[in-house]
Amino acid sequence: MTAIGETTSDAVHHPRTVHVTVRTPAGASGEFDFEVDELVISAVNTAVERFVSERKLAAGDYGLALVRGGETTDLTDTNKLEDYGIVDRDVLHLINEKPQVDG
Repeated sequence: MTAIGETTSDAVHHPRTVHVTVRTPAGASGEFDFEVDELVISAVNTAVERFVSERKLAAGDYGLALVRGGETTDLTDTNKLEDYGIVDRDVLHLINEKPQVDG
């Protein structure tokens, strides 16, 4: 419904927020709220920044993967979360983008 004098195109766009769990490679987890139209790289940066500040993750290059129904989908940094149908209570996993090298 629009207000008097307001057309549908004037209505303010309110992105939808999803509440998800993000896990680190070492198994630490945290709860995050992201906008569905947020880029994957933005979500990665938010999660990495928090986990690093909490000393639950070493700084590095990470990506995200969605695990749902036994299937794992790697998320492309330049796509939006909505491109993958991310919904409340999904679990996203940070994955190391660079291969680990033994010393």
